[in-house]
Amino acid sequence: MAKIALGINWLNPYLMFMNRIVVFFGIFFFCLLAPGLKAQEAKTAVRLISSVDTFEAGRPFVIGVHLQMPVGWHTYWINPGDSGIPTAVQWTLPEGFTATALEWPVPKRIETPPLVTFGYEEEVLLLTTITPPKNFKVGEKAKFSAVIRWLECKETCVPGKVTAELSLLAGNHERASKNETISALFQKFQAEVPRKTVEVQVFVFPDKTVELLLAEKGVQSIQFFPLTEGKLSLAKPFTVEINAEGATLYGQFEELSSDLSGVLVVEKAEGGELLTFQSQVVAGIPQNRDSPEKRSLGLILLFAFLGGLILNLMPCVLPVLSLKILGFVNEAQKEGSQVWKQGVAFTAGVLISFWVLTGVLVTLRLGGEGLGWGFQLQSPSFVLGMTLFFLAMTLNLFGVFEFGSSLGSLQNQVTEKKGLGKSFASGILATVVATPCSAPFMGAAVGYALSQSMGLTFLVMTFLGFGVAAPYLLLSLKPEWIRQIPKPGEWMIGFRQFLGFLMLGTVLWLVWVYAQLQGIVGLGSILIAIGFISFGLWLWGIARGRISKAFAVLLIGVTIWLSIPRADKVGVEKFSAVRVEELHRAGKPLLIDFTAAWCLTCQVNKKLVLHREEIQAAFREKGVVVMEADWTNSDPEITKALEKFGRASVPLYVLYGRDPKAAPVLLPEILTKEIVLRALDRL
Repeated sequence: MAKIALGINWLNPYLMFMNRIVVFFGIFFFCLLAPGLKAQEAKTAVRLISSVDTFEAGRPFVIGVHLQMPVGWHTYWINPGDSGIPTAVQWTLPEGFTATALEWPVPKRIETPPLVTFGYEEEVLLLTTITPPKNFKVGEKAKFSAVIRWLECKETCVPGKVTAELSLLAGNHERASKNETISALFQKFQAEVPRKTVEVQVFVFPDKTVELLLAEKGVQSIQFFPLTEGKLSLAKPFTVEINAEGATLYGQFEELSSDLSGVLVVEKAEGGELLTFQSQVVAGIPQNRDSPEKRSLGLILLFAFLGGLILNLMPCVLPVLSLKILGFVNEAQKEGSQVWKQGVAFTAGVLISFWVLTGVLVTLRLGGEGLGWGFQLQSPSFVLGMTLFFLAMTLNLFGVFEFGSSLGSLQNQVTEKKGLGKSFASGILATVVATPCSAPFMGAAVGYALSQSMGLTFLVMTFLGFGVAAPYLLLSLKPEWIRQIPKPGEWMIGFRQFLGFLMLGTVLWLVWVYAQLQGIVGLGSILIAIGFISFGLWLWGIARGRISKAFAVLLIGVTIWLSIPRADKVGVEKFSAVRVEELHRAGKPLLIDFTAAWCLTCQVNKKLVLHREEIQAAFREKGVVVMEADWTNSDPEITKALEKFGRASVPLYVLYGRDPKAAPVLLPEILTKEIVLRALDRL
């Protein structure tokens, strides 16, 4: 049996980003060289072949549907993944004959970022077992017919359909095929059909993580192909951990029913195995790893407390909390200072923030939202706001500007209430920046908390908050420890600038998060915003007059307003030939998107081009009506429209201008932003 390589997601996000850049420019240059493809017909060669030359009445034998794809093209597995449709076979058998469901060899993982599909390249043999009746006469021929439908994809996707036939003679005994090529095909692909079923435990967690536990010794590598279509996030292969007792796979799901099934390709020292499984999904922590049933609530609370302690050392938290230490240092030098009040206020800010955040999270989960720890990092607006806020803190630490530096002695006379308010606000800020991070022990505690009753959830999260606040509360209760820190002086300037670099690291991390949410356009917009706001804050820092400061505030405000992500998309109309004629006669610009859910190129074009904010803004500016001709299911009206433009496949993009007498423009199958914008400019 051929070994199949392990697919582990070891690539870091930066390499993934560079990969998308390479793909983007590859597509761009392809479009320059190939501005359009002519109408295509399916090129896959399809035939029926048999494992025997003669069959015996009543004895099952195997027939295969053999598909040979052109170089660079592929067809799809039973679960096609993010797009595509599986090959379908409709049998017409002689009276009394029966056929089993198709047996599917293990597929390949085909990646076209950001989409992933499962399918076959070069060739595949889909197998079915035929059982003849026991009374079929020797010497008679049996004729087998099958209507075979498939989808073949490269840059474009072309549906194919053929009726294949095969005749076999009944004999006194079964005689294997004498054709060596056919025998080799059956031997190869029968070995790649999973036939052994294995027990796999499946667990899901509040953060949408799915965990598969396989108890098989001697595993060297493992790969997973889900049979549950449309439920799992496929962009990244499952992460794999292998130990002496078996293997654990970790992935993400978008929507998951009560069961999960799939194929596991396991490689061992003595050979490979192809395993299938179907398991009931269990919500909660696995029994053999961090199981709450094997631990007391006290241990869970300890884990939560330790997780909060360690959270203080995470890169996104340490800079903010280090600032609080500086405040404690200054406070400890004052005669008669009651530092403990600052520590209590800081702790109160942390705990109240944790309670509010937990309440929001619990409420949303009760309403059906699939949210987990750090859920606010899924909001582009929130990430943008936090990025710019931490940018301001970074520049402040570097001394680019100072708020309130002119108040001088007034700052030395702030009331006790204002001082406690500052500590309370620091606790809130610490919680806000802590939630995106995770620390050892914390994962199990949060996972347990979010799967329990509301009371236990708040209890566990309270201990997590105490862990975050504990070091600062302890320092405030033991001020003599703070006094061991050197007195304020020039060393604090250098330390403050060092903290600025830590804060800058947080800014860079948030920029990366924003780019994951908003793509390359979002990355460009946030970098431009960082440049203008940095200039505005510098201008504020050096300004001496009110006009200069007002201009700085105006520049910062306008930049923030222009940077706010706007996700509204142009409304998409359903395809109608009558509506097309109506809009064309009225001189209304129109883009018809001939697409299908199974068309990989269609989906990539949507994600990387058509749904980008720049393109959406251009549609709005030009007043373009976008119409979608969804060919996922056969539609005679759409088929006729495709034929009108000399096409037999999707994608197809037809752009009508304002002149009712002008012919429409056909855009290339592979789109880029430049191609679409140039076409819109010609309107």
